[in-house]
Amino acid sequence: MGRYRYVLILCIASITISGCIAVLDQVVVPRKVTMGEPFVVLMEGSISGDESGMAGVILQVPESWVFESATVSSDIGLRPLHINDQIGSFYKPEAGYVILALVDSLHYGNRKSGRASAMIRFTPGSVGRFSLKYMAGATTGSGKHMFWRLTDPQGKTFQTLEDSSYIFSVTVKEPELNGTPALAFDGSRSYLRVSAGDSSLCDPGQDFTLEMWFITTEPNGVLVGTRSSDLLTPYFFELRINEYGRLILQSSDGLHAPFITSSRFVSDGSWHHVAILFSSTRKRFILMLDGQVRDSLVLPVGEIPGTEPILIGARGGRTLFFNGKMEEFRIWDGERALDDLRAMSDHSLGGYEEGLRVLYNFDETDSTHIFNMAAGRGFNAVPFNRPKLVPSSAPVRVEMMLFSAVVDNDSIRIEWQTFDERNVKRYDLEKRYENGKYFTIESFDPQRFRTNRNVYTVNAVFQPGKVVYFRVRQVNLDGTVNLSDEIVIGAEEARDFILDQNDPNPFMDSTDISYTLKETAFVTLKVYDVMAREVMTLVSEKQKPGTYSVRVYGTDLEPGIYFYRLKTRKGVETRKMIRS
Repeated sequence: MGRYRYVLILCIASITISGCIAVLDQVVVPRKVTMGEPFVVLMEGSISGDESGMAGVILQVPESWVFESATVSSDIGLRPLHINDQIGSFYKPEAGYVILALVDSLHYGNRKSGRASAMIRFTPGSVGRFSLKYMAGATTGSGKHMFWRLTDPQGKTFQTLEDSSYIFSVTVKEPELNGTPALAFDGSRSYLRVSAGDSSLCDPGQDFTLEMWFITTEPNGVLVGTRSSDLLTPYFFELRINEYGRLILQSSDGLHAPFITSSRFVSDGSWHHVAILFSSTRKRFILMLDGQVRDSLVLPVGEIPGTEPILIGARGGRTLFFNGKMEEFRIWDGERALDDLRAMSDHSLGGYEEGLRVLYNFDETDSTHIFNMAAGRGFNAVPFNRPKLVPSSAPVRVEMMLFSAVVDNDSIRIEWQTFDERNVKRYDLEKRYENGKYFTIESFDPQRFRTNRNVYTVNAVFQPGKVVYFRVRQVNLDGTVNLSDEIVIGAEEARDFILDQNDPNPFMDSTDISYTLKETAFVTLKVYDVMAREVMTLVSEKQKPGTYSVRVYGTDLEPGIYFYRLKTRKGVETRKMIRS
């Protein structure tokens, strides 16, 4: 991108030209972004006047940022912004930076007022801390006799600009994959459908809570809803992103269509958590975004249908689609307590949580279904036009606990290790049978050795011929819960992989970790140190059946003891390796 120069020309600067008065009243720049993932700089303003006009914002950005696209939304539609090198050449960037210029004009004719929202998309190419600076400018004159001048602030260069109102600090970090997949929608065709026969998932006659993580850099997309078309027909609810990158929650009885809008910009390329809570007695929705209650919506007084299909990523009639990714889509029985939602929003669930009706974590899919991972439920979703599984960077914690269970003659030796127990209230060792729910077989108080590894060992009775699952539930002092991975005992075919011991072990220069998949699965293979801190991710992708080998180099690890862990939806296994 360093070879280009751009300027943003919009009718949104603090100036008056050609009868058009415009005010740039909001600039939103993310403080933290991820290398290799696009993000958005938002610039918004209001416009009034009776003629067309041009104004501009000149941006100075790092050379390592790749310009992707820019659009401006207003009440006259969505328009692209175009590159203009000539105006960009008027400004000299600081070392390591470039001038960015995108040119356009907004034509309002005889319109008296309006809003404009410019979304400028970049992809950072290197990590570090950078700055973004901007200044406003405009053209004077008309026709072939138009001249460019700086208007806000006047008489400044990027070398002399010091006002913090025009300078933003941005930290670019390394990608951090959480070991689980996300579902990517293409914005033009792909979506999920839960049939009308499963309408009891969300209908006006019962309380429920719906939540998800999502990320996008685009406006105008439907996250989830029961709306069947663009027409003003009755529908229970629709949660969408509007043309200005804000969330809208709406309901309609065919005559009235009340809605609420969140003021927070969400099309910024960052992950956001959204939840809607419905009370059937109050006939009211609550909208919660990023842990904060934003507004409430009362249903219109007319009849509301409860038998429409639930669409995820699209509107019925396939006229409006979501362009972005989703993670951890959940529907709960009843209105969840707000504190519970906040506490559990960043935890990857196991599917056996009480009251959980639907869990689409996209660990288990095929070409015809997205499987509901909540225990004992139906409600599988049908994908259309191939939404894609991609590695997820959502801030969802997959809790690490070194947990193992092996058969020893007539008993099962169960062991888990923890490292910092200052916030732990107790551990519950849980068990379930195939297609059953977990129940606690024994509870333990924490040892609370602050500097040493804590090891817990339990012997359970081995039952030949039965498939048994174990996990550890860690209950914390603040009421939150962390879950270990499941361990399967009693049927080797229940696990869809075989993990081998690394070879050689111990090793100095390099070692190979091999494993065999019996069926297609989303695989994560990670390395941890003795304090259970993640050191590296070796694999995080969907793989076909077969044998795989991954090489680990000694130059990437300090001498010591490490653990490598392979995880699929059907099991997890951890082994120890030594770097000599």
